[in-house]
Amino acid sequence: MALCTQSDAELYGSVDFTSEPDAAVTLWRDGATAVIEAYCGRDLQEDLGRVQVFTGLNFHEIRLDLTPVNVVTSVVEDGVTLVGGIDPAAAVAADDFVIDPDSGSLRRLSALRPIAWRYAGTINNIIVTYDGGYFEGGGGSKSDIPQNLREACAVAVGDIFRAGQAWAASNGAKRVTINDIGSLDFGGDGGGVPYFAGNLTPHVKGLLAPFKRYHVGSGGGIA
Repeated sequence: MALCTQSDAELYGSVDFTSEPDAAVTLWRDGATAVIEAYCGRDLQEDLGRVQVFTGLNFHEIRLDLTPVNVVTSVVEDGVTLVGGIDPAAAVAADDFVIDPDSGSLRRLSALRPIAWRYAGTINNIIVTYDGGYFEGGGGSKSDIPQNLREACAVAVGDIFRAGQAWAASNGAKRVTINDIGSLDFGGDGGGVPYFAGNLTPHVKGLLAPFKRYHVGSGGGIA
């Protein structure tokens, strides 16, 4: 799954492809998505059944790394399955936890009041299983691919296409290699044109600014 469709690539990437779906465009979309995720320092595509493990350490907040959080399958603390949801506004007194779907903030609750996650001397005592990330056809929900993210992917696809054309025409390159994802031939064996995060244009980087994640510290918990 990629962060843009072939139609997006044609619209925002200013390229008209003759066949749909085009196998080369599928490769480029996957490659552009990989480059974008590397630049943003985070996964963005939907992942079903992702499992994250934490050690409580009396943190008041745990951060899930794949947002938006779409579905929570289970939250287990010290072997006990907790009850809760992903809508803070709908939390009730019986809930053991609540997740903010946008930030991935997971908070432990008692009678609607935040409390610390348990730490009884056991590491990896909190296990969270959930679905998160953006996907095509999210139906206008938070999980639908945002317009600026979709455009960034599509423009990158167009840039990959034109980079390959230019090299093939002026330098005799026959292949574009996309971030170790795969390669596209431009007429037989020959050299390759790498495409990495450093190739993203200022325009694309501007579109990606709201999604870029900066990592400070480690552990996933916030005291």
